[in-house]
Amino acid sequence: METIPAPQGILVHIILIAQEGKKSLMAKWATHHKEFLASQRLTATGGTAEILRSIGLTVRALDSGQLGGDVHAAHIVASEQPGACFFFRDPLAWPGHDADATALVRLAVLHDVPLAMNQATADALVASFRPPAREPHDHPKPVNGQAATPMTMTRRNCGPSAGAPQRNQR
Repeated sequence: METIPAPQGILVHIILIAQEGKKSLMAKWATHHKEFLASQRLTATGGTAEILRSIGLTVRALDSGQLGGDVHAAHIVASEQPGACFFFRDPLAWPGHDADATALVRLAVLHDVPLAMNQATADALVASFRPPAREPHDHPKPVNGQAATPMTMTRRNCGPSAGAPQRNQR
């Protein structure tokens, strides 16, 4: 699997947590996104921080989840509102500190912190931090000798109101 290049000039505080059954997935995923992660400010719970350090990343380590690391991460989510939280939660395990993990998820939702809880969502979230690619052919082409102009999107020609029945407003 090839590594994905990091975006230029974006620094995001990222929280990373992998429950016991997802540690190997976190190692694989972090290796794949190593260049991106290396350019960010990382905080992770104990075991996850060890994994990230083993692949050469610099990371601030909290206690392990069972020793309060999940609660500490939840506090960071609430107080610092980091740019993203990657929480690889094991749906087949029921950790003794599940209330802590639930608090972390609740606070991420409450404070609108992007939260990825599986690899597909984590990949999409990393991709969202990348600037859009600029294609050399992004400009409108002339049509029949006349310069084309970009269409202006208005409520009349886009979105749910374009030809759709209007909902009753109260």
